[in-house]
Amino acid sequence: MFTEQDKKLMEATSEFHHQKANLENDNMEINKKIDLQVASLKTLLESLKLETVRYLAATVFSCLAIALGVYRLWR
Repeated sequence: MFTEQDKKLMEATSEFHHQKANLENDNMEINKKIDLQVASLKTLLESLKLETVRYLAATVFSCLAIALGVYRLWR
């Protein structure tokens, strides 16, 4: 029915399809890991931004308090 060459071709094709499926599966797993790490980094970035704004606000209020104290002493 099938020649030896046809059988080898079908086996090779089948093997290529299995390898392709394995590579796609590996690719999906790597993409999930990358997405998870990106989400983690975004969360960390937002946290650091919030902390920076908090320190900036504290610095502004501290400078304002010092300025008001100096103003009160001169007045």
